[in-house]
Amino acid sequence: AAAGLPLGADAPEFELPDLEGELVSLRTLRERGLPVLLLFSDPACGPCSALLPRIGRWQREHDSELAVVVVSNGADDDNRASASEHGLTQVLRQEGHAVGLAYGANGTPMGVLVDLEGRVASPVAAGANAIDALVATAVQVSEEVLLHV
Repeated sequence: AAAGLPLGADAPEFELPDLEGELVSLRTLRERGLPVLLLFSDPACGPCSALLPRIGRWQREHDSELAVVVVSNGADDDNRASASEHGLTQVLRQEGHAVGLAYGANGTPMGVLVDLEGRVASPVAAGANAIDALVATAVQVSEEVLLHV
């Protein structure tokens, strides 16, 4: 069975601080009219750190097709350093793993896609290869949707 919430389930709403302390909700992230890719990470996680350069690239290259959002644990200073080093534009901080667990992501790195209507649009992707595949699929689907609008 796939990890995470059932496809089509309402995505759990959340409100988390970004690295400047501003509260950001799932609703706010969806206001751009793009699918939202939530990537659960931790600065102390080696595989997460290895994925950060790709996440920064995805945030820059796919900004018009997909909102790529890091939901991280760890200290603010560690997250700020990682964001600065890799050019990350959207990093939210969670205490513990509450948001990740609400989505069925019980570790890091993991990712899940939320569609335009705020529904879970993918199983939880665990590990870099599965996240790479999820990003590729999400970008392709988003481009197809944009072509038909």
